Amino acid sequence: MDAAVVARIMTSSTVARVRRWFGAAALLVPLASCTLLDAPTTSTTPKGPRCASTDTACMLSNLRVEQAGRRLTLVPIAADKIQTSQLAPGKGVPAVTLQSGGSPNLEFHYGSRSGGIAVPLAFTDPNGARPGGCFRIRLKSQPPGPFGGFPVVAFASEPDGKTSGTFALTLLPGFDPIGDVADYVLDLFPMSAVDPTKEAIEEALAGSPIAIGSALPFNVHMSPSTPTPPTGGTASTCSSDSACAAFGKRNCQPQDGARCGGDKLCHCCLALCGSGTGACSCTKCDGNCSGDRMCVGSTCVFKVGAGPSQ
Repeated sequence: MDAAVVARIMTSSTVARVRRWFGAAALLVPLASCTLLDAPTTSTTPKGPRCASTDTACMLSNLRVEQAGRRLTLVPIAADKIQTSQLAPGKGVPAVTLQSGGSPNLEFHYGSRSGGIAVPLAFTDPNGARPGGCFRIRLKSQPPGPFGGFPVVAFASEPDGKTSGTFALTLLPGFDPIGDVADYVLDLFPMSAVDPTKEAIEEALAGSPIAIGSALPFNVHMSPSTPTPPTGGTASTCSSDSACAAFGKRNCQPQDGARCGGDKLCHCCLALCGSGTGACSCTKCDGNCSGDRMCVGSTCVFKVGAGPSQ
């Protein structure tokens, strides 16, 4: 199966802020696989892909999704590729719902460099698989409607025989909106193969029967970051988490999410955000805290750090 990866590598929002303020030299901890920033720069202009606020095709092509710290391959599927005649429930259609702590309202700042928002999900699938899914992006003025007649990007199902369970996805827009602000809806349609031994995308592209459930919509709002410039402090290293409190208020979400790492720099934690204002909390350190993340005590943080006064 040819699987075209249609998202770009992204960094945390902290990387964007530190680069905009101080230039590349301020990144005291190197981040592997940083491909958005081609050369050291002090420009305040976002360097990620740019999409107009009405260009849903551009937005969709830059979407990034992670699961358990691993970037998922998203396969683009044209609007007319999946035929209505293929839609057969088999033993029943799959469904995905938000678990407690998840929110249908997602807010991002400078989406091409966001650390992403973790979304905890529960699923049911009478056909016996952890469903894959098709993501569609539509403007808020567009009605949701049934599946079909629009392009999607899809991630693979897991034909594991399970009829229910949980999993989590981390969603990142992967682009910066032209005009700074974008509001849209990200629909997730769960998809599974009617044959429980087969993978859903392969079956869909082969013209075989697939089961697609109702969409789980996420309301997305994107706006530029408005960081507080450095206040002229002189501290360049930290000795405790409390020394990073002011850094966290300026740079992290949640604002108490800064931790002092073993490198004596302040690091923003990876956040799990629920509904409502101030509903973000730091995620715990576990086997998924890898790549551009690391453990500081029991908290998972981004490897990129900076001095407390920044």
